[in-house]
Amino acid sequence: MATNHMTPLIKEVCLVCSKNIVIGQTIVECFHCDCIMHHKCYRKSNTNSQSNEFYCTRCIHLDKVKYNPFKLLTDNDDDDNNLDEYTTKISNTLNNCNSYTASDLTNILCNQVKKQSSILFQNIDGNKSNFDNLAIETCRYKTKFSVIALAETNTGKELSNLFQLDGYNSYYQDTAPNKQKGTGVALYVDDRLNATVIENISQVTEHLEILVLSLSNEDQPVNVGVLYRPPSGCISQALVELSNLLDHMPKFSYLAGDFNIDLHDKDNKNVQKYEEILFSKGFCPLISIATHEKPGCKASCIDNIITNDIENVITS
Repeated sequence: MATNHMTPLIKEVCLVCSKNIVIGQTIVECFHCDCIMHHKCYRKSNTNSQSNEFYCTRCIHLDKVKYNPFKLLTDNDDDDNNLDEYTTKISNTLNNCNSYTASDLTNILCNQVKKQSSILFQNIDGNKSNFDNLAIETCRYKTKFSVIALAETNTGKELSNLFQLDGYNSYYQDTAPNKQKGTGVALYVDDRLNATVIENISQVTEHLEILVLSLSNEDQPVNVGVLYRPPSGCISQALVELSNLLDHMPKFSYLAGDFNIDLHDKDNKNVQKYEEILFSKGFCPLISIATHEKPGCKASCIDNIITNDIENVITS
Protein backbone atom coordinates (compact mmCIF):
# COMPACT_ATOMS: atom_id res chain seq x y z
CA MET A 1 0.00 0.00 0.00
CA ALA A 2 1.36 3.42 -0.90
CA THR A 3 0.67 6.64 1.02
CA ASN A 4 1.66 10.27 0.76
CA HIS A 5 2.05 10.51 4.55
CA MET A 6 5.23 8.49 4.84
CA THR A 7 8.33 10.56 5.72
CA PRO A 8 11.56 9.50 4.01
CA LEU A 9 14.40 8.49 6.35
CA ILE A 10 17.14 11.10 6.38
CA LYS A 11 20.56 9.90 7.51
CA GLU A 12 22.71 12.07 9.75
CA VAL A 13 25.93 13.27 8.13
CA CYS A 14 29.25 13.81 9.94
CA LEU A 15 30.16 17.49 10.00
CA VAL A 16 33.87 16.72 9.53
CA CYS A 17 34.03 14.04 6.81
CA SER A 18 30.54 14.55 5.31
CA LYS A 19 29.90 10.81 5.33
CA ASN A 20 26.71 9.19 6.67
CA ILE A 21 26.51 8.24 10.33
CA VAL A 22 25.90 4.48 10.52
CA ILE A 23 24.12 2.76 13.39
CA GLY A 24 26.68 1.47 15.86
CA GLN A 25 29.35 4.07 15.13
CA THR A 26 30.65 6.10 18.05
CA ILE A 27 29.58 9.71 17.66
CA VAL A 28 30.03 13.10 19.32
CA GLU A 29 27.28 15.73 19.51
CA CYS A 30 28.10 19.44 19.64
CA PHE A 31 27.07 20.94 22.96
CA HIS A 32 25.83 24.13 21.29
CA CYS A 33 24.35 23.36 17.85
CA ASP A 34 23.66 19.61 18.22
CA CYS A 35 25.43 18.68 14.99
CA ILE A 36 26.97 15.17 14.91
CA MET A 37 30.49 13.96 14.17
CA HIS A 38 32.18 10.59 14.11
CA HIS A 39 34.23 10.34 17.28
CA LYS A 40 37.37 9.53 15.27
CA CYS A 41 36.71 12.54 13.02
CA TYR A 42 36.29 14.80 16.06
CA ARG A 43 39.65 13.64 17.42
CA LYS A 44 41.38 14.23 14.08
CA SER A 45 39.85 17.71 13.72
CA ASN A 46 42.10 19.17 16.46
CA THR A 47 39.09 20.81 18.04
CA ASN A 48 40.47 21.02 21.57
CA SER A 49 37.80 21.78 24.12
CA GLN A 50 38.85 23.66 27.26
CA SER A 51 35.81 22.44 29.17
CA ASN A 52 34.26 19.01 29.55
CA GLU A 53 31.83 19.65 26.68
CA PHE A 54 32.20 18.77 22.99
CA TYR A 55 32.07 21.60 20.45
CA CYS A 56 32.17 21.39 16.68
CA THR A 57 34.58 23.47 14.59
CA ARG A 58 31.87 26.09 14.02
CA CYS A 59 31.12 26.54 17.74
CA ILE A 60 34.50 25.98 19.41
CA HIS A 61 34.83 29.75 19.95
CA LEU A 62 31.96 29.47 22.45
CA ASP A 63 33.87 27.00 24.60
CA LYS A 64 34.79 28.30 28.06
CA VAL A 65 36.37 26.70 31.08
CA LYS A 66 33.85 26.80 33.91
CA TYR A 67 34.33 25.97 37.57
CA ASN A 68 31.59 23.61 38.73
CA PRO A 69 32.45 20.84 41.22
CA PHE A 70 28.87 19.55 41.06
CA LYS A 71 28.48 19.29 37.28
CA LEU A 72 29.04 15.54 37.02
CA LEU A 73 26.55 14.95 39.83
CA THR A 74 23.83 17.04 38.23
CA ASP A 75 24.52 15.68 34.73
CA ASN A 76 24.16 12.11 36.01
CA ASP A 77 21.19 12.83 38.24
CA ASP A 78 18.05 10.76 37.66
CA ASP A 79 14.74 10.07 39.35
CA ASP A 80 16.31 7.40 41.55
CA ASN A 81 19.02 9.70 42.86
CA ASN A 82 17.61 13.20 43.20
CA LEU A 83 20.06 15.81 44.40
CA ASP A 84 18.93 18.35 46.96
CA GLU A 85 17.72 21.72 45.68
CA TYR A 86 20.68 23.53 47.25
CA THR A 87 23.31 21.55 45.29
CA THR A 88 21.28 21.75 42.11
CA LYS A 89 20.92 25.54 42.45
CA ILE A 90 24.67 26.00 42.94
CA SER A 91 25.47 23.82 39.93
CA ASN A 92 22.95 25.59 37.68
CA THR A 93 24.21 29.03 38.74
CA LEU A 94 27.82 28.12 37.98
CA ASN A 95 26.93 26.38 34.73
CA ASN A 96 24.89 29.36 33.49
CA CYS A 97 27.45 31.99 34.53
CA ASN A 98 28.37 34.08 31.51
CA SER A 99 30.12 37.21 30.28
CA TYR A 100 27.93 40.11 29.16
CA THR A 101 28.09 43.21 27.02
CA ALA A 102 26.90 46.57 28.38
CA SER A 103 23.57 46.15 26.55
CA ASP A 104 23.21 42.63 27.99
CA LEU A 105 23.73 43.96 31.50
CA THR A 106 21.26 46.77 30.93
CA ASN A 107 18.66 44.24 29.83
CA ILE A 108 19.33 42.07 32.89
CA LEU A 109 19.20 45.01 35.30
CA CYS A 110 16.02 46.44 33.77
CA ASN A 111 14.16 43.16 33.42
CA GLN A 112 15.47 40.08 35.21
CA VAL A 113 16.63 41.76 38.44
CA LYS A 114 14.69 45.02 38.28
CA LYS A 115 13.29 44.73 41.83
CA GLN A 116 16.21 42.73 43.25
CA SER A 117 19.64 43.63 44.59
CA SER A 118 22.60 43.58 42.18
CA ILE A 119 26.36 43.65 42.75
CA LEU A 120 29.19 44.69 40.44
CA PHE A 121 32.79 43.93 41.39
CA GLN A 122 35.94 45.35 39.82
CA ASN A 123 39.61 45.30 40.69
CA ILE A 124 40.16 48.92 39.72
CA ASP A 125 43.96 48.80 39.96
CA GLY A 126 44.21 52.32 41.35
CA ASN A 127 41.54 55.01 41.64
CA LYS A 128 43.85 57.71 40.31
CA SER A 129 44.33 55.88 37.02
CA ASN A 130 40.99 54.19 36.44
CA PHE A 131 38.16 55.74 38.49
CA ASP A 132 37.08 58.10 35.70
CA ASN A 133 36.71 55.13 33.36
CA LEU A 134 34.54 53.38 35.96
CA ALA A 135 32.32 56.44 36.28
CA ILE A 136 31.87 56.56 32.49
CA GLU A 137 31.19 52.82 32.32
CA THR A 138 28.45 52.92 34.96
CA CYS A 139 26.68 55.66 32.98
CA ARG A 140 26.23 53.22 30.09
CA TYR A 141 23.64 51.27 32.07
CA LYS A 142 20.07 52.54 32.14
CA THR A 143 19.65 51.59 35.78
CA LYS A 144 21.99 51.33 38.75
CA PHE A 145 23.65 48.42 40.48
CA SER A 146 22.64 48.23 44.13
CA VAL A 147 26.29 47.91 45.16
CA ILE A 148 29.60 48.46 43.35
CA ALA A 149 32.56 46.79 45.08
CA LEU A 150 36.14 47.83 44.34
CA ALA A 151 39.52 46.33 45.22
CA GLU A 152 43.02 47.78 44.89
CA THR A 153 41.74 51.35 45.10
CA ASN A 154 45.08 52.50 46.56
CA THR A 155 42.88 55.01 48.39
CA GLY A 156 42.03 55.19 52.08
CA LYS A 157 39.21 56.89 53.97
CA GLU A 158 41.03 60.23 54.06
CA LEU A 159 40.90 60.67 50.27
CA SER A 160 37.62 58.91 49.54
CA ASN A 161 35.73 62.17 48.93
CA LEU A 162 37.82 62.70 45.80
CA PHE A 163 36.21 59.68 44.18
CA GLN A 164 32.42 59.85 44.09
CA LEU A 165 29.79 58.29 41.84
CA ASP A 166 26.49 60.09 41.20
CA GLY A 167 23.64 58.38 43.01
CA TYR A 168 25.89 56.40 45.35
CA ASN A 169 27.21 56.74 48.89
CA SER A 170 30.80 55.57 49.32
CA TYR A 171 32.37 53.53 52.11
CA TYR A 172 36.15 53.06 52.22
CA GLN A 173 38.36 50.82 54.32
CA ASP A 174 41.79 51.94 55.57
CA THR A 175 44.67 50.96 53.32
CA ALA A 176 47.36 48.60 54.58
CA PRO A 177 50.13 50.36 56.55
CA ASN A 178 53.16 51.46 54.55
CA LYS A 179 51.62 50.49 51.19
CA GLN A 180 50.82 52.93 48.41
CA LYS A 181 49.87 50.34 45.79
CA GLY A 182 48.14 46.98 45.91
CA THR A 183 45.84 47.88 48.76
CA GLY A 184 42.43 49.37 49.52
CA VAL A 185 38.81 48.23 49.24
CA ALA A 186 35.60 50.24 48.90
CA LEU A 187 31.84 49.85 48.49
CA TYR A 188 29.52 52.22 46.62
CA VAL A 189 25.88 51.81 47.66
CA ASP A 190 22.78 53.07 45.87
CA ASP A 191 21.81 56.23 47.81
CA ARG A 192 18.26 54.92 48.20
CA LEU A 193 19.59 52.25 50.56
CA ASN A 194 20.64 52.67 54.18
CA ALA A 195 24.01 51.11 54.96
CA THR A 196 26.07 50.68 58.13
CA VAL A 197 29.57 49.25 58.49
CA ILE A 198 29.78 45.96 60.41
CA GLU A 199 32.87 46.91 62.36
CA ASN A 200 33.61 43.60 64.08
CA ILE A 201 34.24 41.77 60.80
CA SER A 202 35.72 44.63 58.75
CA GLN A 203 39.51 44.47 59.02
CA VAL A 204 42.86 45.08 57.36
CA THR A 205 45.84 42.78 57.74
CA GLU A 206 48.82 42.13 55.49
CA HIS A 207 47.02 38.97 54.31
CA LEU A 208 43.41 40.09 53.85
CA GLU A 209 41.51 43.38 53.51
CA ILE A 210 37.77 43.33 54.23
CA LEU A 211 34.89 45.81 54.46
CA VAL A 212 31.34 44.61 55.19
CA LEU A 213 28.09 46.61 55.24
CA SER A 214 24.57 45.82 56.39
CA LEU A 215 21.92 47.14 53.99
CA SER A 216 18.65 47.74 55.80
CA ASN A 217 16.34 49.17 53.12
CA GLU A 218 15.34 45.72 51.89
CA ASP A 219 12.44 43.38 52.60
CA GLN A 220 15.14 41.24 54.18
CA PRO A 221 18.35 42.91 55.44
CA VAL A 222 21.29 41.99 53.21
CA ASN A 223 24.98 42.06 54.11
CA VAL A 224 27.45 42.96 51.36
CA GLY A 225 31.20 42.96 51.65
CA VAL A 226 34.32 43.45 49.55
CA LEU A 227 37.59 41.56 49.98
CA TYR A 228 41.11 41.78 48.63
CA ARG A 229 43.83 39.21 49.18
CA PRO A 230 47.23 40.75 48.37
CA PRO A 231 49.48 38.21 46.60
CA SER A 232 52.33 39.49 48.79
CA GLY A 233 50.63 38.14 51.91
CA CYS A 234 50.69 34.58 53.23
CA ILE A 235 47.94 32.56 51.54
CA SER A 236 47.75 30.05 54.42
CA GLN A 237 47.16 32.85 56.93
CA ALA A 238 44.69 34.51 54.56
CA LEU A 239 42.65 31.28 54.47
CA VAL A 240 42.66 31.14 58.28
CA GLU A 241 41.39 34.74 58.40
CA LEU A 242 38.79 34.02 55.72
CA SER A 243 37.53 31.00 57.65
CA ASN A 244 37.16 33.12 60.78
CA LEU A 245 35.39 35.86 58.82
CA LEU A 246 32.84 33.45 57.33
CA ASP A 247 32.11 32.06 60.81
CA HIS A 248 30.88 35.53 61.77
CA MET A 249 29.08 36.51 58.57
CA PRO A 250 25.30 36.64 59.09
CA LYS A 251 22.82 34.87 56.84
CA PHE A 252 21.92 36.68 53.59
CA SER A 253 25.54 37.74 52.98
CA TYR A 254 27.46 38.40 49.77
CA LEU A 255 31.22 38.91 49.65
CA ALA A 256 32.74 40.20 46.39
CA GLY A 257 36.43 40.44 45.79
CA ASP A 258 39.77 39.59 44.29
CA PHE A 259 40.67 36.43 46.20
CA ASN A 260 43.75 35.78 44.03
CA ILE A 261 42.94 32.05 44.19
CA ASP A 262 42.30 30.50 40.79
CA LEU A 263 39.31 28.14 40.94
CA HIS A 264 40.27 26.74 37.53
CA ASP A 265 43.49 25.35 39.08
CA LYS A 266 41.59 22.49 40.69
CA ASP A 267 44.66 20.40 41.58
CA ASN A 268 46.23 23.20 43.63
CA LYS A 269 46.13 22.42 47.37
CA ASN A 270 45.39 26.04 48.31
CA VAL A 271 42.44 26.04 45.91
CA GLN A 272 41.17 22.82 47.46
CA LYS A 273 41.52 24.30 50.97
CA TYR A 274 39.73 27.48 49.87
CA GLU A 275 36.92 25.42 48.37
CA GLU A 276 36.67 23.32 51.55
CA ILE A 277 36.38 26.44 53.72
CA LEU A 278 33.63 27.97 51.57
CA PHE A 279 31.40 24.92 51.44
CA SER A 280 31.94 23.95 55.08
CA LYS A 281 30.79 27.44 56.15
CA GLY A 282 27.68 27.31 53.94
CA PHE A 283 29.10 29.63 51.27
CA CYS A 284 29.52 29.04 47.55
CA PRO A 285 31.07 30.99 44.64
CA LEU A 286 28.82 32.48 41.95
CA ILE A 287 31.42 33.08 39.22
CA SER A 288 32.71 30.11 37.23
CA ILE A 289 34.35 31.67 34.15
CA ALA A 290 37.71 33.40 33.76
CA THR A 291 37.78 36.88 35.31
CA HIS A 292 41.43 37.74 34.62
CA GLU A 293 42.74 37.53 31.08
CA LYS A 294 45.87 39.09 29.58
CA PRO A 295 47.63 38.41 26.26
CA GLY A 296 50.26 35.74 26.73
CA CYS A 297 48.93 34.71 30.15
CA LYS A 298 46.70 31.84 31.17
CA ALA A 299 43.16 33.00 31.93
CA SER A 300 42.16 32.55 35.58
CA CYS A 301 39.11 32.72 37.83
CA ILE A 302 40.53 34.72 40.75
CA ASP A 303 37.72 37.25 41.27
CA ASN A 304 34.41 36.11 42.66
CA ILE A 305 31.28 36.79 44.64
CA ILE A 306 30.57 34.24 47.36
CA THR A 307 27.30 33.91 49.25
CA ASN A 308 25.40 31.91 51.87
CA ASP A 309 22.14 32.93 50.19
CA ILE A 310 22.23 30.91 46.96
CA GLU A 311 18.46 30.38 47.13
CA ASN A 312 17.85 34.02 46.15
CA VAL A 313 20.46 34.31 43.39
CA ILE A 314 18.97 34.99 39.96
CA THR A 315 21.98 35.16 37.64
CA SER A 316 25.74 35.70 37.55
